[in-house]
Amino acid sequence: MLFSIRIPSDENMKRYNIARRALALAYLIVGIFNCYKTIISSIYSIDLNLIRTLTLVSASYQALLFTFALLMLIQPAYVSVRRVSYQFGIISFVLAILLVLLHNVSSVIYNYFYGILYSII
Repeated sequence: MLFSIRIPSDENMKRYNIARRALALAYLIVGIFNCYKTIISSIYSIDLNLIRTLTLVSASYQALLFTFALLMLIQPAYVSVRRVSYQFGIISFVLAILLVLLHNVSSVIYNYFYGILYSII
């Protein structure tokens, strides 16, 4: 629905358009991850740690996009592609670490690192 709402393409409304797109993308990510988890968990016997990892990462991406949208409305000069890309890279790096740990180490070590990353993020 947020994609279908038209806001005038006035220069003063540019920030609102960017924020609207970021919010729509955040909701889309929520839906995709929830559908993926529901479908996969109903078809396969899926590992609980994988679900926890996907939930943590999807929540992190959502928080990034919601924060980006709010900052576009409050202080647009602070938001840049470089800053958003840097945060996106950190979340992706954490995802890669968790997936490698999930498949290559024991569950005790994975749970330890998951707890640390969960408290940081």
